[in-house]
Formats: sequence, C-alpha cells, structure tokens
Amino acid sequence: MALRYMVIEFIDGKKETFTFPEQLESEAGKKVGIERFLQSPWIIVETESTVLAFPVANIKSVQFSGAIDDRHALPLPAVTIRGAEQR
Repeated sequence: MALRYMVIEFIDGKKETFTFPEQLESEAGKKVGIERFLQSPWIIVETESTVLAFPVANIKSVQFSGAIDDRHALPLPAVTIRGAEQR
C-alpha cells in the first residue's frame, strides 16, 4: 500500500507533515471526499494517539502528494487547472 503525504503550511510560516494510507478506494468516494474536504472549515488528522484539528483560516496552503496512478482520473473540482508545471 503506497503512502501519501500532506504538508500543511500555516500563515505564521510553520509546517506540519503527515503520511497516510489511501483513504477511499472508489472514484465516487474520492470525489465526495475531496468535495467535503474543500468545503470544511477544519482539517482533521487522526494519528495513532491523537486527533488534531487545524482551522483552515490559519492555513496558507495544503500540499498533497503520493502515488497517483492516473492523475487525470483524480476527482478534483471542475475549476482545477490540470497539467500545470510548478517553476
């Protein structure tokens, strides 16, 4: 099982990094999960012994990365710019 990671960068410059397994296997489930994630005022992360809640209002950016077999199949919102290159 490939691990993914998330980097949360806060407006004060601090960063938190988390690794995690795939959360949902079905494409429909992933689409709903991404939509809910983007609408939530919180990012909630469960670790082995802790639940962390980060208010989105204090977050500058969130980066997700990991093993994505087909990037074009990833169920992102219609406003997503695909195929971009970061420079």
